[in-house]
Amino acid sequence: MAMMVALGAAVGATLIALFNPTVTTRLDKAKDTITTSVEEATEYATETLIKTAAGDNEEAASLLRKLPATLSAANSRVDELAGSPPSTLQELQAIVELWKRAQSGRQPYEEARCVAAETSPAAEISVIHPAAEALAFADVVYENSTEIRKECAARGFEVIYIDTEATPGNPASFLAFHKDRKVAYLSIRGTHTVADVLTDLVSHTESAEHPTIDDDGIVHAHAGMLASARAIVSRSRPILKELLEPQGYALVVTGHSLGAGTAALVTILLSVDDDEEEVELPTDVDGAASEPSSSLDPTRMFAELSKAFLMIEGSKPRDSSMPIIAMAFACPPVLDATSAVACASRSAGAPLKRFFGTAAATQAEQSHDDNNDEEAPMCISYTLRDDIVPRASLRNLVKLATFVNTTIKSDQSLAQQRDLSSTIKEETSYDGVRHTGGLSYYEDFLLPGVVVMLYEQHLASEEESSEWRALACDGLAAPLRVLELCPRSLDDHKTRNYTEALKAVASTSSPRSDIAWRTPVA
Repeated sequence: MAMMVALGAAVGATLIALFNPTVTTRLDKAKDTITTSVEEATEYATETLIKTAAGDNEEAASLLRKLPATLSAANSRVDELAGSPPSTLQELQAIVELWKRAQSGRQPYEEARCVAAETSPAAEISVIHPAAEALAFADVVYENSTEIRKECAARGFEVIYIDTEATPGNPASFLAFHKDRKVAYLSIRGTHTVADVLTDLVSHTESAEHPTIDDDGIVHAHAGMLASARAIVSRSRPILKELLEPQGYALVVTGHSLGAGTAALVTILLSVDDDEEEVELPTDVDGAASEPSSSLDPTRMFAELSKAFLMIEGSKPRDSSMPIIAMAFACPPVLDATSAVACASRSAGAPLKRFFGTAAATQAEQSHDDNNDEEAPMCISYTLRDDIVPRASLRNLVKLATFVNTTIKSDQSLAQQRDLSSTIKEETSYDGVRHTGGLSYYEDFLLPGVVVMLYEQHLASEEESSEWRALACDGLAAPLRVLELCPRSLDDHKTRNYTEALKAVASTSSPRSDIAWRTPVA
């Protein structure tokens, strides 16, 4: 399994070489250096990545310097807990065999979903309809600034800023607001560039203080995404504190993939009031690709933005803090178990209808919903069918590697091994899903908040072969604690397929003609 981690690093370096010809020469020099010293070559390659991807950005450079140690530690951890396979060829043969088994006579994650269906309730329609708007913003952030503005305008939102350029530890994002609904969206882009790939790879555990979400006041998170969250918070907090919060706005933080994990962490960081921090408005707002503009006067800009928000003379800021919710699509495991589950019980500060209006439920549904006025959870994570990213944790990799290595070292062939479903049954039991695979609790990352699991239920009826359903669970749900190899693992990660699945669940549960679903480009 060490091979998989090393492969990720190799892909990142190759992509950089392809997009920047000057790096090819540097990498050739690095190859020559390998003959004399592996350590020198590693150091040289790391500095090459830093110079190319980070440039003069010290924060990005600092993050990238941790990459070799991160990959080395991940390799060592997997080998330590799962054991090293006899040979790479045997490892590949076992993986191919598992791929075949996953497609023969059963649906991927079939046993795990049965367990989840027995223990988890169906997701309320009130968390399905709002996803149309949130996913639209999580998807359009992959587009250029013109398309972003067009999508925002079509939904009645005005753009405050757009950052289209990403650096390691700082993904692209935009912030927009709806002045009638008093709702703002902070959308964070997922993996789209080489810089984003490098952010993904810096996956060791780092900690952040959070006095209320965990008993010990510490949150353990994916280092690259935590760095990204801090960068986004630094960019957006001044506007949120000075302009949106005093006007009584609620904030939805959304994203897909890398953007989803970052969105969840941004929500956690923003939910901590930092009264001691001096808030200053940035000098760059509403730019296609925001760059520092020293010619702008912050005082004049504040007055212009205040006018844009139609501030009423004599109005007073609200006493309470801004309601904040994260809507995370195809989110990777980013938080330790305690913090991830706490994101489900910790309140967003307002009911869903405050963030999404009538999209949260029709008037008829609201009148019959006893929980309509209950405050929403801090984070809602959406997963689709066989999407591999929400299952791509170090713990799941260790468990898969253990199974593969045990099989390889057995005297019996794979065909003679006990049925795969028996192994999965053990892994998806109550004790199985809570087993960390030998990792420390802060290394065993889960999906944050309430998890809405979208899947197809295959029916016995001849009239209809399958039906889309949604379960409400958390990151310890059985289908998320198993990693299988199946054909749709990557395709189910696409925003297009998330959109189609949510539409299918919505049409099955409660058809709505007033919900505007975006049609993703890809």
